[in-house]
Amino acid sequence: MKKRTLLMMMTGVLLSSAAWAADDATTEKTAVTDKDLLNRPLIAYPKGYQLKNGTGDTLSVVEVDGKKALQFKSDKQVYVRFRSGFSKFKPNTNYVMTCEVKITDMKAKKRKRGVMLQVKSAPGKPYVWVSIIHDGSTEGWVTATIPFDTGAKPEFCKSRVSIFILDLSGTVLFRNLKITETTEELTRGFQVGEDFVPKALLKL
Repeated sequence: MKKRTLLMMMTGVLLSSAAWAADDATTEKTAVTDKDLLNRPLIAYPKGYQLKNGTGDTLSVVEVDGKKALQFKSDKQVYVRFRSGFSKFKPNTNYVMTCEVKITDMKAKKRKRGVMLQVKSAPGKPYVWVSIIHDGSTEGWVTATIPFDTGAKPEFCKSRVSIFILDLSGTVLFRNLKITETTEELTRGFQVGEDFVPKALLKL
């Protein structure tokens, strides 16, 4: 595994509309528009995020080590999709999305099922994603890294983050989801301890 320190790779300013590490009652401005929110937002979840598939019974916001985290927990194998509203970005600019993930006793219906994080940055741009697959647990927190760029037209530079729980049981925690502008050429992958794994798939 190639060693690389994630904090040294990134530069830029945190976009608050893509984070839930802070208190849910934050007064920070977001770039989420009314039409992208549900008529009755999910009160327990981060502002501007929606449950698109699955059941809210498996999701909650918990506190771990003094920080808020989104928790998926189920003893049955289920499919859940959770996504953000739109966030606006600069045109022709590079960004990186990072999110800490911790998995305990994950069991999937199929060997290639698991947890997926996905970013859509602009119309015409492909989805960029990473996944943690197979059965098992992570050794502590793993940081998922997804670099992406935006298009040329400012009105189309909008991102949307999706989190997928793909037919699995167990406990999955997500925290410190953020998007930062960067001037570095980054590779999607995972920070595992002191090592960076430059792969879209991380096998447990």
